[in-house]
This record gives sequence, structure tokens and C-alpha cells, in this order.
Amino acid sequence: MAEAEDKYRKLLAKQSKTLVDAVNEYRRRYGREPPRGFGDWWKFAVEHDVKMMDEYDGMVEDLAPFWELPGEELRRRAVQVGNFPTVDLVRLRDGKAVLMNLPDMDFPINALAEGRVLVPWEHLGEFDAGWGGGNGGVWSRFRQTCHPESPARRTNPVNYLNSTNFASESGDDFHFSKTVDNKFDFCSNPAARFNQGHFFSNWRAIQHSPGFSDIRIPSHYNYIPTAQYSYGWDHAHQVHKELDDMEIPWQHKNNTIFWRGRSTGGGNTPGGFAPGYQHTRKAVVFSRPPNSSSYEQANVPRSKLNDEIMDVAFVKSTNDKGYPGGYEALRKAHRFAAQIPLYHNWKYKYLVDLDGMGYSARFLAFLASDSAVIKSTVYSESFSDWIQPWLHYIPLSQGYHELYNIYPFFSGPTESMLHAANSSALSDNSIIRHAEDGDRRLRRIAQAGKEWKRTVGRTIDMEVYVYRLCLEWGRLWSEDRDSMNFTM
Repeated sequence: MAEAEDKYRKLLAKQSKTLVDAVNEYRRRYGREPPRGFGDWWKFAVEHDVKMMDEYDGMVEDLAPFWELPGEELRRRAVQVGNFPTVDLVRLRDGKAVLMNLPDMDFPINALAEGRVLVPWEHLGEFDAGWGGGNGGVWSRFRQTCHPESPARRTNPVNYLNSTNFASESGDDFHFSKTVDNKFDFCSNPAARFNQGHFFSNWRAIQHSPGFSDIRIPSHYNYIPTAQYSYGWDHAHQVHKELDDMEIPWQHKNNTIFWRGRSTGGGNTPGGFAPGYQHTRKAVVFSRPPNSSSYEQANVPRSKLNDEIMDVAFVKSTNDKGYPGGYEALRKAHRFAAQIPLYHNWKYKYLVDLDGMGYSARFLAFLASDSAVIKSTVYSESFSDWIQPWLHYIPLSQGYHELYNIYPFFSGPTESMLHAANSSALSDNSIIRHAEDGDRRLRRIAQAGKEWKRTVGRTIDMEVYVYRLCLEWGRLWSEDRDSMNFTM
């Protein structure tokens, strides 16, 4: 955690302070001139006290495939993609759509939360506007993006319909992830797909040759206040406030790991994978006494741990028929509870944030609260270059292996952990119930996440990101890209 704080402090300190510095940094990172309009973008960012002036590596990475196509072909493909279902086409002419001075462009925007573009490794064939993953689900398409010699391509898909012996991602319960799994290599670890419902969905994907791909842009969930996804929503007056009326002081929050959500997007194509999630016992490690360097291991029934430290449930399911055994079997295998308003989350110290159909729409709202966020994702987002795991949130691997050990790390061992370890501390309630140093560290993460949302994850920061993206896209759109370079 100290390392994370130091890393983020250095990242802030090294940001460009002048336009000349920013231009030189751009040249150093990307080997080309900034796009035309960069000076106006810089002025806009400075006026709005933007902290991250140079951290746009993710954007440049997303745009790299488009440099393979001339402007004419890019324009043709943009219009073609814009005619697909659930893809919107934003057309800008003479810079009149917004206050900024922008070049002409057509910008296809995916109207769905999940990514849509899968590029086959071989880069063969013409532009394919085909949809769907066929009988093999999204995974059958995704594995084609992998190297021909990769495990994902060399291993034949198993007979999902008849198998309940599912491999899972290898993981260490006692090793905390340094960051989230947004760079996870499914091509080298194909068994890990069983942890990801999007590989078993019927989502419609676009498969095609190089020169078109998904681009990370801020979601409308992040900048349009709503009751469902925004911290500080005033239900009475239908406005957004900085402090949520339902916020609870840290000392009064439940010391529990909390999650509510829907089984959004998780399909069952091909069917039969879901029963592979059954586990009964979990090994946990905790320090004794709390916050010391002396650790003990105990094997605790998962049901016991769930009762002590978890409050996790689905509130709604989709595709009940796709689950083996249908509606009744789904509810027998998983806990379901009543739907709750977003502000109900503020009652808890630990909030778990998981992927839905794509990225999570609630992450920024959770950060804005006074609770600590445990985040697991396989997606990179527009702000991924700006945020620091273990400072602003607690990263969780996609297999959730270490989740049960995150709790005792911060909050100390529970009674069942001590009992399983035959610990003499069972009679000492202060040791069982309290880990004050760990709780202070947890609250520090909650406070740092809230401050990041207030200063770096603002709506205006998202606007600055999109402004710069438009400049980059406008240059790619041009037939003479060199003429669209910025000059001092």
C-alpha cells in the first residue's frame, strides 16, 4: 500500500506543466506530433484543473489498428459499422456540435456495454459484418483472435453439455493481486474462461480484418447522474449532490463484504458450465495477534465464512432457461434477495464491484462513497491509466481466490477462523473482533478512492478525455494526416 501511494504520487508529480512539456512528452511516448488542436485541448484541460495531462497510453493503444488504414477506407468502414444494430453514428461537421473547434468526422459508438469487435489473428478476408458467436458462444469467436500456436487455439473445446469437470484459473488464495486482471491472457490460459460469463453469452460480436476495433470511451453512466448509478442522488429533488444524504459514518458501517447485482449478460451457450462453481471449504490465512508478522492458516467451511463476513446475493436473473435445471435449480444453487436502492450500499465498509455485461457501471459511484471498494475486472477503461490499485481500491483477481483472505488482512480473524486454528485467542473478544490498524488502512483506501473521484474521476475529466480522443480520431479520419498535426 505504501508502494502504491508512492507510485501514484510520482505519477502526479511528473505530469507536464506547460504546453511545450506536453508536446515533448507526446513525441517521446508516441513517436509522432500531437494532433491539430492540441494547444486548445491543453488550454481547456488547464482551465479545468485536470491532473492527468499525459496519461493517454490506453487511448493510443486503442487507436493503433486504425493507423493501418488510409483515411478513405476508415471513413467507409465507419459508415458501414454505423449501420449495424445497436451502433450509433455521431456525425460532426464544421465543429458545430460542441463548443470545441473540432474537425469533421463520423464516430461510430457502440450502444451496448460489452465490447463488440474480435479481430482474427490471421487477419484474413474482407470486412465481415457477421454477428454472434454461433453454437459455441462468444468463446468460439474470441479464440480466433489468439495466436495459432496458443493453448486456446490448440485445445479443442470440451463437450460442455455433458461435462461438469471444469478447470479453473490457477490461483493462490494467499497472494493478493497487484492490480486487476484487465491484461489477463485468456489465449494462454483458456480454462480461465469458465470464470467469465461473457464467454458463454449470445452477445453479438463483430468479426473482421484489421483496421477497426473497440475504443475505450467514458460511459454515460459516469457523467449523467441517475438514481441507479450515481452517488449523491437526491431522490426528492431529482438532482445530484456531492454528499449522499444516506451516507453513514465509517464507525457505524457494517464490517461486511457486500454485493448485490443481477446475472446480467451471463448466458449458457454452450450450456452446462454453471455447476462447476461448487466449492465447500476455503483455506484462510490471518495474522495472530492482528497486524503482526506471525500468520496462521486454517481450513474453514465456506458456509461459515459466508455467514460471518459476506452479504452477497443476486437480485434478478436473466436467461433462467439456459441454466441447467432451469429456474428452480438456479435459485437453489445461488442466493437471491430483494432489490435495493444504490444508497443501501453505503451501510457497508467493503463494497465488491464486478463486471456486468462489460465494465461495471457502479464503480465510480462506489469510489465516491465513504466505503472501500474491492474491484475485479478483465476490462480496461478510459481512466485505467489514471487510477492506482491498493491506493484507491483493492484489486481482486478474476477468480476471486483471495477474497476470503482480504477480510482478515484488514479486519482480523473471525471466530470460525480462530476456532479452526485452535487458537487460544478465542476467549479474547478484543482480538477476535478488532484489528484497529487494519481498519485504519481500509478506511484510508476508502478516503483515497473518494478523493480520486473528486479530483480525477470527475465529469469534466471524462470530457477532456473525449475532447482529446476526437482530435486523434479527426486526424485518422483525414486523407492527409500530416496536415492534421499540431504545430507550435
